[in-house]
Amino acid sequence: MDFKVFEIYEPTSEVAELWESSFGDGREFIFEFYERMPVHSTVICTADGKTVGMTVLLSLSGAYYGYAVCTDSSFRGKGICRRIHEYIKEKCEREGLEYFIHPAEPSLVAFYEKLSMKPVLSSYEGVIVLKRR
Repeated sequence: MDFKVFEIYEPTSEVAELWESSFGDGREFIFEFYERMPVHSTVICTADGKTVGMTVLLSLSGAYYGYAVCTDSSFRGKGICRRIHEYIKEKCEREGLEYFIHPAEPSLVAFYEKLSMKPVLSSYEGVIVLKRR
């Protein structure tokens, strides 16, 4: 399988489809999110041309915030998220920026720690904000 990771600067129907299937948000919300939020880009991973993973990068002061991090369920366990986060790590190193995420569930913290992220802040819900080491 031919995997490629790159950035896009406008949402596509494949990105919206993956987001919708992963989180249940409707397309209207997804496209409005791109219009209203400080979206820098979306880092996607494709497998033989099909979008199978993504992370939306929101621009913050001196950092990117990863949002809507997801992988197509049929591609989980194939290193898609690792590929995307390696791309983001290199991008942040080149640009001198930090990278943060807020996992959707506390159970994901250990997963992100394997991707060289570390806890930096606990929220009132017990979910941890992670930062690239």
